[in-house]
Amino acid sequence: MRFLLRRLAHTALLMFGVSILTYLFASLAPGDYFDEMRLNPQIAPETVLALRAQYQLDRPLPLRYVRWLDSVVHGISVTRFPITVLLARSFGFVPGIRSF
Repeated sequence: MRFLLRRLAHTALLMFGVSILTYLFASLAPGDYFDEMRLNPQIAPETVLALRAQYQLDRPLPLRYVRWLDSVVHGISVTRFPITVLLARSFGFVPGIRSF
């Protein structure tokens, strides 16, 4: 039992470390979603700043990571649909219907 708990603790730490590295690599890549908009002279710089604020890209990196990690832990996908339901549907499980 003690071995299993230790392995679970190591797994949790490893997953946390991998999540930090994954988020850092994705966030520190050159450019962001609004670089192309900045190059367009028809779009005002204020509009780009407002969009960055709306999507919270103007916040510090650690705060954005905590927000991202919270959404991952709670199973919220980009579509704001619970990931568990999406996985269940992909495997053919329909909520409310029993399969024998």
